[in-house]
Amino acid sequence: MVRFYLDVHIQMPVYDQLLLRGVDVVHAIREEANRLDDESLFLQAVTLSRVMVTADHRFRAMAEQWQAEGRDFPGLIFCPASLGIGVIVRRLEHIGRTEQDADWRNRVAWLLIA
Repeated sequence: MVRFYLDVHIQMPVYDQLLLRGVDVVHAIREEANRLDDESLFLQAVTLSRVMVTADHRFRAMAEQWQAEGRDFPGLIFCPASLGIGVIVRRLEHIGRTEQDADWRNRVAWLLIA
């Protein structure tokens, strides 16, 4: 199972629905980490060994920089703002249930409709 860390750019209904579906997820707002700067928030996800889920291009750029530097991180999933809540929930639930944390290690991916 993949464990997720949703940043503040992911709507709370996504978090609520994932919890209801039994997905292992935390949200930056619920963790009271919403006032952290981007790097500190990303480090929080790294410390907790959770795949960061974001709609913020700055996190994607940061993760890609970490890849280029060979720095280890749990992974990052970028959710374009144009995706609806239902699509995000279904895709994350599928990933969470069918893949492993190790599958996402040092990986940056876009969440797509599939």
